[in-house]
Amino acid sequence: MELFELDGITLVNDAYNANPDSMRAALRALQQMGSGGRRTVAVLGAMRELGPTSEAEHEGIGRAAAAADVRRVVVVGDGAEGIARGALAAGADPGTVSTVPDVDAAHALLTQELSDGDVVLLKSSRDSGLRFLGDRIVEEAGKEVGR
Repeated sequence: MELFELDGITLVNDAYNANPDSMRAALRALQQMGSGGRRTVAVLGAMRELGPTSEAEHEGIGRAAAAADVRRVVVVGDGAEGIARGALAAGADPGTVSTVPDVDAAHALLTQELSDGDVVLLKSSRDSGLRFLGDRIVEEAGKEVGR
C-alpha cells in the first residue's frame, strides 16, 4: 500500500493484490480516513482467481462499500461489474456508482471529478491494472512514485 498527498487529495494505491478480506479492510480504512468529513472515493477493480464464487464475492464488496458509506464508487474493467450491482442493491445512490471499461476511462472520470479534500482508494488485483492508474495520477501531480 502506498499513500500519497497530492495537492489536497489523498491517494491510497493498494492495487497490487486483492481478495475479499483485503478489499473489506481497505474500505474500512477509507471510511476512517474520510471520517473528518472528507469525501471518500473507491476505485475498485476485479479480484482475480476467485473461481466460482467470484460474482458473489464482487457483489459483497459493493455491499461493503455502501455499508462503509463510500461517497463515490468507480468500478473498473471486466470481472468487477458485480461491485456496482452490490453497491446499488445495498442502497447506494445510482448517481454515485459508475462502471467504466478500463483504466483510461477511470483516469478521465477521476480527472473530471476529484476535488480538494477527497480521499481516493485504488484497490484491485495486480492484473486489473489499477496500480498503473495510481502511478499515473501521482506522476501527473509532479510527485515521484516509489518503486
